[in-house]
Amino acid sequence: LAGAKRFLRRLPHGAAYLAVTAETYAPSHEVWCRRLHSETAGRVPCRLLIADNATAAAAMAALQADVPCLSAALVIEDVRAVDGALLARLAAVSVGHYACLAPAAPARRCPVYVTPVGV
Repeated sequence: LAGAKRFLRRLPHGAAYLAVTAETYAPSHEVWCRRLHSETAGRVPCRLLIADNATAAAAMAALQADVPCLSAALVIEDVRAVDGALLARLAAVSVGHYACLAPAAPARRCPVYVTPVGV
């Protein structure tokens, strides 16, 4: 999660949600969230979400249950796809539409993307 944390520390503001399942939860997840909040001086609060299973759909369902008015989300399914240019790519897209933000994405699956939520 180090790459994701480096990216999140660069944000001027936002919120991070770390989705885990009951089976994959570890106390280190809470530590990661607390450190992110501290290292961003409170600009990027972090919360743990417990998802029903280890899929992006389950994580998004848990996010929508926690933040029902959210309009869009940046989803990081594979932290290895987070690079130094992600913030610039994020700034260049409209949050009202799906956009793959991975520097090089496989043909069928994007590891980092912006997606509308609850529409």
